Amino acid sequence: MDRSENNRKVALSRWRNVRQRDLEHLRTLEHDERCGLYLARLLAYLAADGSVTVNRKRNKERGHSDIRFYPDDLVLVDLFTETGSYLYRRTPTVRKAIGHYSTYLSSQVACAHLSQFGRFGSLEWRVPHSILTTRERKREWLRAFFDCEGYVGKNCIRVESVNERGLDDVQRLLGDFSIPCRRYTYTRKTVSWSLNHILNIGTLKGRGRVERVRNRP
Repeated sequence: MDRSENNRKVALSRWRNVRQRDLEHLRTLEHDERCGLYLARLLAYLAADGSVTVNRKRNKERGHSDIRFYPDDLVLVDLFTETGSYLYRRTPTVRKAIGHYSTYLSSQVACAHLSQFGRFGSLEWRVPHSILTTRERKREWLRAFFDCEGYVGKNCIRVESVNERGLDDVQRLLGDFSIPCRRYTYTRKTVSWSLNHILNIGTLKGRGRVERVRNRP
């Protein structure tokens, strides 16, 4: 056996060992409520400003599996880092871009785990009801989503999305907390662009709710 082939086998063996440890780590968190809260937070981040990508073209056995998140606030970078480290034993890579941060972590186990809860494209994301089994998890998902997508105006809090079904889910989730909101739709100037859907939460009482988003468990 030549050295390159031996090195390849050693690398694959090391990777399989790491993967096994990651799987065991996730299993230890299954009944940890803190895990449920962190997962709700991460799924909201990915719905709002993130993606899960699996690319197997280069290596059919291993490939590249990345979780990416593009926040515009350093506080969200810190929360994403805390969440990724707790759930998947990975410290995300962070780069400063123009007007936002580019963060990602690579883990096949993490991507496979998150993919169980749906897709994360701008037209595909949905509220992950299967994981939001407690009021605290629902609250955490809403906090994280509005951290990324919410705009606080003078008289309202607004969220915009091209994903009508996803925004329907958000509206129903707000209803679980008796938070009233209104829906609007408008056609953008470029005909080929998708319709834009707007969710408005009215006045100062709603604004206070968003400001309390920073009080994390």
